[in-house]
Amino acid sequence: MKYPMWILGVLVSVSFTILSCSTAQVSQDYDRDYAFMSNTNYAWLPAEIQEQHLEKPRNSIFEKRLKSAVNGTINTKGFSEVSVDQADLIIAYHTSLKEKQSIQQLGYGMGPMYYPSNISVDRLGNVRMDRSMMNDTALVSYYNEGTLILDFYDKATKDLVWRGTLVKVIDDNMTPEEKDELIHSAATQILASFPPGQVASS
Repeated sequence: MKYPMWILGVLVSVSFTILSCSTAQVSQDYDRDYAFMSNTNYAWLPAEIQEQHLEKPRNSIFEKRLKSAVNGTINTKGFSEVSVDQADLIIAYHTSLKEKQSIQQLGYGMGPMYYPSNISVDRLGNVRMDRSMMNDTALVSYYNEGTLILDFYDKATKDLVWRGTLVKVIDDNMTPEEKDELIHSAATQILASFPPGQVASS
């Protein structure tokens, strides 16, 4: 099926809009009374316990990337990875991936005598066009939004003392090298202000 050129132009515009809005949204929260620089030894939550808190089965490839990125970031800030028995802090992570919609209204004037009232698509990000009751038309584009949360717990009290969250549009077709870069960038952005009060390096 051939679509009018103006529709193809809008499809490109919608895709570009989604990609241009894919800048990561980052936030942090923490215990303002916690002495982070007096508790600089950390360990990751053991894998068998971590897996119990994940929405999907543990992905060891992703976990290896994440730990390497986080370790490399906080080691330069004076924190050292040790065994769980020696740790002051325990690090855990949480992830989620949700399908989202981007809807763009195209206006009026696409009567059924000229163009089909619906354009079917699959669930992999292709675009669907639906007509409203007022003969209006909208383009609906699907994309994946990923969330990564890093939690730091005080091992002695089991209290959460720091949490960093990153939300970003995720491309399903990334290469392994691109995934390495994505996770490294995510860890760097989440931990830019960790520990609290430390000036981020430029």
